[in-house]
Amino acid sequence: MNLRIPNSKHGFSLASRFIAEFVNRASSFIVFPLMIKYLSPEAYGVNTQIQTLTAYLMTIAGLGLGFYVIKELSGKIERSILSRRFRSSLLLVGSVSLLLGAFLIVFPDLINQWLFRVDWAPEIIRWSFGLLLFSSWEQVIRDFLRARLKIVAYSTMQIFQAVAYVVGVSAVLLAGYGLLEIIQLTIAIRLVSVIMMIAYLAFSGEIELAGGFISRQEQLKAVQWGLPLVASSLSVTIIGNGDRTILGALTDATSVGIYGASYQLANVLLAIGSPFWSLLYPLLATYKNSEDFQGLSHASQRYVNAFAFIGFPAFFGLLCVGPALLGLVGSTTFEIPTFTFFFIILGVFISQFCSPLLYLAYLYQKPTTILIITTASALLNASLNILLIPRMGILAAAINTTVTYTAMDYALCRLVPTTGFREKDLYDYGNIGKFLFASLIMTVGIVLARTRISDTLVSMGLIIAGAIVLYGLTLLLIYGFNIPRLANALLGRTINSK
Repeated sequence: MNLRIPNSKHGFSLASRFIAEFVNRASSFIVFPLMIKYLSPEAYGVNTQIQTLTAYLMTIAGLGLGFYVIKELSGKIERSILSRRFRSSLLLVGSVSLLLGAFLIVFPDLINQWLFRVDWAPEIIRWSFGLLLFSSWEQVIRDFLRARLKIVAYSTMQIFQAVAYVVGVSAVLLAGYGLLEIIQLTIAIRLVSVIMMIAYLAFSGEIELAGGFISRQEQLKAVQWGLPLVASSLSVTIIGNGDRTILGALTDATSVGIYGASYQLANVLLAIGSPFWSLLYPLLATYKNSEDFQGLSHASQRYVNAFAFIGFPAFFGLLCVGPALLGLVGSTTFEIPTFTFFFIILGVFISQFCSPLLYLAYLYQKPTTILIITTASALLNASLNILLIPRMGILAAAINTTVTYTAMDYALCRLVPTTGFREKDLYDYGNIGKFLFASLIMTVGIVLARTRISDTLVSMGLIIAGAIVLYGLTLLLIYGFNIPRLANALLGRTINSK
């Protein structure tokens, strides 16, 4: 018998994810103006590169256990077995993190020469060791919470981190400190989060803190299962972050800072998608383990519908006002051409919209199949960036990432029939098309409004508010002003499942 969130709790769990993601992303935008004011573009670029470097190392340190934890620990499992697997996961990930972190401590100057070329960066690189260790542990525990469908606890911890980060960074910058102290603060927050999540799991009776580990043979089996996923996940990380790495290596930290600021704004789409996808993958795994294929299809369509309902208007809204907002909220140093920004947000949107394809592949395909697709995509991305960034700069990085995501998701789409599903089993194109059409009408309204109103923060706020109203009215018109019908489309009650 497998764990499953009852239908009555779907809404509450999803609401908690939305609140957590909103607070998390809002915290980034609250901190963003302060960082622009008190940090130089170069320092902002160094921060972006540190986060990128940590992402690479975390992928390796994770040993691919994230998907393993969700796949193997979903459902009803004896507590003692669950505890041994949990402790073993922390042991394995911690050991690899310590090994990789040693390179950050011993070779900071060499790393700086390759990726940063900023005189004061080596000390930041050394401190990123703590960021790597505690972030890796935190990710394992978060995956465990997702596997056990502890979505509210997962969300609560994310909210705590976001609030602590906003308060802490604000205090650090207003007190006259800089990037080093921000990194140290982040490490402290990660450590506290790890302790709190482990304490929650122990006191809630989910795990036992004391005890042994799984056998060496089982540990080896878990690592062997995860290593191809490490390579594929590393490839995905390269696709998502390689542009910034190569941009920094071939240009300078300032260019990385400008590009990173644009991506932070585009990550509004990531904030919209994350609450859906973080809950969808363990649900799909649960349905697959239960052999409830109709439920799997229905869940995918329902969550994609909900994402499209918000994601399409957010995409077109960002395209229309995003570049101007960067200059208004930050400074003209961070402004970027609309054409370049289009490819940045398009890449983010494609990666979110096609998430069910990736999850289906992880559930049904051999790890080597995923490895081949993601590695080929990463090589394509890196090759294009190395070739074109020296000639086209930031624009090349934006275009290359979008092209790579498109190619990878096309390959994943071609694998769908081998799972016994059809593409339309995952996507409800009828309702998705209606959301897209309403978003296009909204876009026309934004463009017309901006031709008559000058760009200020107040005018932008009014335009955004008006766009939301226009989008809502258009949808109501499409659905015949039948709100229950629109709600049914979002909840999946009108979807024909497989």
